[in-house]
Amino acid sequence: MIKDYIIKNKKNGVNPQILWTNLWKKKKLKNDIKFIVNQTKNSEEYGIVKNFIKILPKKSRIIDGGCGHGEWVILLNELGFITDGLDFSNVIITGLKKHYPKYSWKKDDITNLSYKDSSIDTYFSWGVFEHFEDGFSRPLKEAYRVLRKKGYLIISVPYDNFRMRLQKRKIKNNPNDNFHFYQWRLREHELFNELSINNFEVLKINYIHKIQGTKRLLTSLKLDFLPTFFFDRLVIIISKLLPSKLFAHMLIAVAQKK
Repeated sequence: MIKDYIIKNKKNGVNPQILWTNLWKKKKLKNDIKFIVNQTKNSEEYGIVKNFIKILPKKSRIIDGGCGHGEWVILLNELGFITDGLDFSNVIITGLKKHYPKYSWKKDDITNLSYKDSSIDTYFSWGVFEHFEDGFSRPLKEAYRVLRKKGYLIISVPYDNFRMRLQKRKIKNNPNDNFHFYQWRLREHELFNELSINNFEVLKINYIHKIQGTKRLLTSLKLDFLPTFFFDRLVIIISKLLPSKLFAHMLIAVAQKK
């Protein structure tokens, strides 16, 4: 597991709520529910987990920890599941409630959830568990607590890919007071181990977002000087030639509570 760091903001230092709220504000919420559903169904994540979703009983109780812009909460509710979107930012939850009042949004902390023991059938969380510097134990233990026996945990985390490993060799990661921990990057076996030691049976781990990984590779090679259209085409072409195991940007795991 490798740590990533970010530069502290001069005004606010690093306040996680401010950081994620500001990122959330940069993306405009969509109004077309049908478009959101179809777009989410076309994602790599859905392609991997759709077979697990299909076997869930209707009215299954689902939570999305760190729900972001709410796409998965909307999709899962439209598929007939009782799904709550969770986030620790008041601004994000207030915004989602205002924009999508039909759905359930709750301010909550994934390391100390407000749900009862064994009350959730499936727990989704995309790119969230890696943001705790003390590791994955707290969010994973809390996920285990709230999930029913044989309940599914479906998460994605940043992948410590080949490009990142090369960069770490060239650049010593010695943060000073100007930097703050941002996230963990993991390899496949490390994600497997984190889930296993917290009493989850790992059913599947896949590499995803190779196009994003390729884009970052080409950017690191200073090829992003090209016009956007040509650069984006180059990314797509080269990504088809590269192995996911080396150049994917994220890992996705499906695990089951033992």
